[in-house]
Amino acid sequence: MANIHDVARRAKVSVMTVSRVINQSGYVKEETRQRVLKAMEEENYVPNALARNFATQRTWTVALIVADITNPFFTTVARGTEDMLQKSGYRLILCNSDDDPKKEEEYIDMCISIRVEGVVIAPSGDHAKGNLQKLMKHSVPFVCIDRKVEGIHTDLIIGDNIAGSRELVQHLIDLGHRHIAMVSGPESISTGRERIEGYRLA
Repeated sequence: MANIHDVARRAKVSVMTVSRVINQSGYVKEETRQRVLKAMEEENYVPNALARNFATQRTWTVALIVADITNPFFTTVARGTEDMLQKSGYRLILCNSDDDPKKEEEYIDMCISIRVEGVVIAPSGDHAKGNLQKLMKHSVPFVCIDRKVEGIHTDLIIGDNIAGSRELVQHLIDLGHRHIAMVSGPESISTGRERIEGYRLA
């Protein structure tokens, strides 16, 4: 497997010059840069991401932690998130928590350990508060999607579950139905509580 020294020899430049081209740091003549890129291609050289991250103090990585990737809603969220991140030069790590706070905590510990630059998370429920506080303690930016956790003040991307549930039930009432049951998610998750509230309001 080729290394940075092989690329430098082939391009007839210093290792430092190759490093500058890889990390896009410092000045390199365009002619020299093209020579290095060509040498990298000829040597089938793949830069060491860990070394690059160490040099730039950036990982260009964002984690998406969802409850269940088989849920079509989260599948759509994952696709949209990846598409937007890729446009900005970031990579996505996808984590499936199964609404298990322990599994969620393990993923958050991993995110902190590998120095992701941000986390997009559908919290596992009210018991996720400690996990989100851990992200805050380690200064990892995060956004909550689909669900909110009381006592955590962060950016949220959520739907109006109360209004949506109320409108659905009202539609059944308008059709003449009177005995309307409600099957909801766990009340430890904000979406479950809000949907029940909309049902009761209707």
